[in-house]
Amino acid sequence: MKLLKRYNYKNIIMPTFMALFVMLSMTWLIQSLRFLDFMINRGLEMKTFLYITVLIMPQFLVIVLPLSVFAGASYNFRRMNDERESLICLCSGLSRIKLVGPALKLAGFIVIVGYILSLVLQPLGQRNFKDLQNLLRSTGGNLLIREGTFNQLNSDLMVYVKSRPSPARLEGILVQDNSNKGAPVTWMAQSGEVSFDAENRPRLKLLYGSRQEINDKQLSTLSFDSHTIDIVKQFTPKGPRYRKPDERYLTELLDKDAPASKKDRSKFVAEAHKRLLWPLTPIPMVLIAAACLLKNMHNRQSTLIGPGMVATLIAVFYLALLIASNTLASGGNVIALYGQWAIPFVFTYFALRSLRC
Repeated sequence: MKLLKRYNYKNIIMPTFMALFVMLSMTWLIQSLRFLDFMINRGLEMKTFLYITVLIMPQFLVIVLPLSVFAGASYNFRRMNDERESLICLCSGLSRIKLVGPALKLAGFIVIVGYILSLVLQPLGQRNFKDLQNLLRSTGGNLLIREGTFNQLNSDLMVYVKSRPSPARLEGILVQDNSNKGAPVTWMAQSGEVSFDAENRPRLKLLYGSRQEINDKQLSTLSFDSHTIDIVKQFTPKGPRYRKPDERYLTELLDKDAPASKKDRSKFVAEAHKRLLWPLTPIPMVLIAAACLLKNMHNRQSTLIGPGMVATLIAVFYLALLIASNTLASGGNVIALYGQWAIPFVFTYFALRSLRC
């Protein structure tokens, strides 16, 4: 029995980690493409690039781990059927539940890892990532100005750049400054450059342009050959930065005394439930794979293509229900907030019932 368990552990863990490696590599590559431009063309250091990619990994590991366990379990159960190992084990007196035992234990271990990621590493990584992003804006804002798009640097300042021949050189500049609510200012310039003062904070120098200000329903225009906009105050954080739900720890999300609007409070509570619920996903995912792939082990004519597709569709449906219910909960739907807890237990119950039949 111990030899059989060891054999099953080996055949489940290897494909699980292979699936994890592939999914995590694809996720890392896709996310890294967002920052490669900053490293190649904007002067972002390699160590900062690697640090950023490491910070965002826990958020994706929480999602990828259950999928990798499902892929590994599905592969193992299909292999057991193809080689008739499951039929031999069943004829020797083992039940389907015992065959699924090693996969369930692996899923239980992934649940523990998921809670560590969800409750500790994910908010820690997102918090440090957003702090680093804020620091880049305050000390190296030129890294965040991208050509051909409207760069919303904060709630009051927007910068558009038509092209960027070099990291410091800008062409076709439009700056919208709404810091003064009664008199918004629009700057337009043919070209410009980003420079740094003695404290290494960014300044935007505009060349050959105009300044338009709307004050008391009147438009005033001023042309200039060269003008430097002091945007240090725009980049510098004004007081403590307001942290979003994905940056907060569980105690902060459930803190009823924390200053937040009713809409944000709903998002905080929904995020807290998501942090506690999502790590449980590996267990029903493994049972879904087992219920579909071990159900027809007696049928020698079965190719398991049908059951494999059914298992995948049910797993996708399960994940879609979790995502949809959490989205509704974020909008303040109380039924969805507490009803989502029934999803893993309902799927687990029917999967176990199917295995015992």
